Amino acid sequence: MACPKGAISLPFGYAQIEQSRCNECGMCVDVCSQGAIVEYVPVSKGELSETVSDLKSRTEELLQRIEAMKG
Repeated sequence: MACPKGAISLPFGYAQIEQSRCNECGMCVDVCSQGAIVEYVPVSKGELSETVSDLKSRTEELLQRIEAMKG
């Protein structure tokens, strides 16, 4: 296993990361052949809320465009 801290286990065939053991070295990101482990980038609650709100607005706009094209 590529994790020097032993933070990754494979229960039921799926990788699980024990965050309390992870030191965020990034070795697992570099060696994962499936691309299943991505770099963790913490964001504030406000940033997340803004991103979700923006995505919701874009989705609603796209749905309106689709409906307009149908009719």
